[in-house]
Amino acid sequence: CKEKGYADYDTCSRCDYTTYTETPALGHDWGEWVSVRPDMVCTKTRTCARCGETQTEQIDLTALILAIADAEAVEKERYTEESVAVLEAALTEAKAALENVDSQEAVDAAANALNDAIENLEEKTTFLFDDVQDPSKFYFKPVYWAYYADPQITNGLDETHFGPDKPCTRGHVVTFLWRAAGCPEPTSTETPFTDLKPGAFYGKAVAWAVEKGITKGTTATTFSPNAPCNRGQIVTFLWRFKGGEEPANLDTPFTDLKPGAFYGKAVAWAVEEGITKGTTATTFSPDKTCTRGQVVTFLYRATAE
Repeated sequence: CKEKGYADYDTCSRCDYTTYTETPALGHDWGEWVSVRPDMVCTKTRTCARCGETQTEQIDLTALILAIADAEAVEKERYTEESVAVLEAALTEAKAALENVDSQEAVDAAANALNDAIENLEEKTTFLFDDVQDPSKFYFKPVYWAYYADPQITNGLDETHFGPDKPCTRGHVVTFLWRAAGCPEPTSTETPFTDLKPGAFYGKAVAWAVEKGITKGTTATTFSPNAPCNRGQIVTFLWRFKGGEEPANLDTPFTDLKPGAFYGKAVAWAVEEGITKGTTATTFSPDKTCTRGQVVTFLYRATAE
């Protein structure tokens, strides 16, 4: 298979000088690939019918399998028919590539095509809140992200209004955070707060937020669920929600932050993470009421982007 040969010998009868003709190596006569796929790796082996040499190739299927799982989890009814059609075609190709593994290049190409189709899904615009219809508004995408999230983060003030410019209460803010976390059950619904209405929508959310150290309330015994949430509070809630990581630098361009204020590290973190640029180039306005549009935008930037 791999070595040349010799043929057509011709020997001189007087001096025994011999001439011959070289024949090239035949090359392997490979059989069909035999695939074994126990987990995320496909091992392919083939054998030469002439010399018995084997060839083995391992192909990593992880990216393709994960892409297929992501595609199958897509809520197709949320997206336009055209973008869903592209997704379904890419999903069909991806499953075929997984069923008949050819090469690492083919597997990676199928995974990339499927991920691109997921990334390029277009939200349907047949449903629009009457007060959230301008795509140029900073809160447009975050509002519909929050509406279509699973679990749903917010369904608006009513069926046709979101109220992006309305104040967002502290009860709503912790509820948004709780839903964004997947609505985890708190260990206990008991809290030290005496101003929580029994059976209110924010009950489990406040208990969860206390357990996670996201809030300590406005006093030792009050949470003030109906009070407007200000900008300093929302970034602090978000910062604690994301783990309270120390910012790389406490310096910010804002001149209206009180030294030693509870929101200091949170604001610096939010600036570093691109969650906020402030109300102007030099002001953050920590005591200003945060609107519903701003709250879902902060949450979107912190968790979805």
